Formats: sequence, structure tokens, C-alpha cells
Amino acid sequence: ELKLNLATVLPGQIGGPGFQRNTPTLDQIEAMMSGAFRMGVPDLNMLYVDVRDVASAHLLAAERDGRGRFIAVNDEAPTWRRIMEVMHGIDSRVKPALLTLPRAMNPFLVHFDWLFSMVYGIQRTASPEVIGTVIGRRFNASNRRAREVLGWAPKVSLEDSLRDTMAALRARIARDLHDELGGLLTAANMDLAWLQGRSVTMEQEVRDILEEYVAESGGRLELEVIE
Repeated sequence: ELKLNLATVLPGQIGGPGFQRNTPTLDQIEAMMSGAFRMGVPDLNMLYVDVRDVASAHLLAAERDGRGRFIAVNDEAPTWRRIMEVMHGIDSRVKPALLTLPRAMNPFLVHFDWLFSMVYGIQRTASPEVIGTVIGRRFNASNRRAREVLGWAPKVSLEDSLRDTMAALRARIARDLHDELGGLLTAANMDLAWLQGRSVTMEQEVRDILEEYVAESGGRLELEVIE
């Protein structure tokens, strides 16, 4: 009726930089970085694509007046273990999984997810509903139509995307630590300044220590993040 073509871009699990908050895929990558799957990783794969390639697919669909569905995924659908190996190649501190968990253990992934969230302080991602959709399955998708009709192709490699994703996650964690510790140290400085003013009866040595600390800190926090 409106004589408009409807084009739908269907991305896979999106990684890359620029997110204001974590997506489920970023939660999974952050869990891998933290070592949550060090002892064993689920036998799952990921239809991965970088956010910049997804944006490119949307632009091409608009510019070329495409219609219908276009799947935007990488040519490779890596396993979780493969992703951890690539991450280890980028940063040796990210340890690869020692083994792939047998599929017989998939029903217990919900319990492992709860345990990992408690130990590592990460977001839970394996709800019973999610596990029910992935147990015993391999996900496959083809980007052939997007290539043929739109001329789209993934430009950002898995390694480059994971490198940028890891850097973005570390930067966000650093900001969170800075904000949290900054507030704590500001409060500590205020308490010390108050104590300094009340320390009439304190020994001179203690007064000197307090005065030196308050003068040096100046209520400021400088946090260096080791990458």
C-alpha cells in the first residue's frame, strides 16, 4: 500500500566495541575472560558477528533498496572453546578451557552458571529457558543472500572483533572500579580530615601522619589499570 520495501537484517550473536551496557553475548565473553570456563566449556557454538558488520548490513539494505530477510553472520560459527583459544592468543592471561564438557552435563549448566556467578561476580546467562534451546544443538546460518543481493561481507575478523571487545570490556570494568573506589577514598579523606581536626589530644607523630596523608591525597584518585 505504501509502496515500500521491507528489509530485515537478522544478526547473530553480536560482539565488538561501542556498547553502553553488556549484551548476553558480551556477558559470555566477559565470563570467559574472568576464567569462569577454565576447567571446562560447554559444547556450544556461536553465530558470531561484529557490531560494525551489522551496521554495514543495515546501511547496504537501505542504500540498495533490498527486500526480505538478510542474515548477517560470519562465515565461521566457532565453538565456545575455539573462541577461548582465540582470546588466549590475544591475551595469554585468558586461559583456554582444559576440556569441552560432555553433552551429558548440559542439563547441569544452569547450576554451573549459578556457581560461576557467585565465585566470579559475573552476570548469569544460562537460564533454564536458554539451556533448553541450546542443549544438543549446533547452530548454522548462511549469509549467502546478504552477499548476493546486498554485496555484504563480514569485514571484521573474529580475532580483531574479540580483541576490540575485550578492550572495551576492560575499559568499562576500569570505569566501574574508578567510580566505586573514588567514592570510597573521597569518604575516607573526609573522615581523616574530620579526625585531623579532632586530634587535639593525639600524639604529634600521629597528627603528622594524618596531615601528610591528607595533603598527598588531596581527595583525588588516580587509578592505573594494568592491561
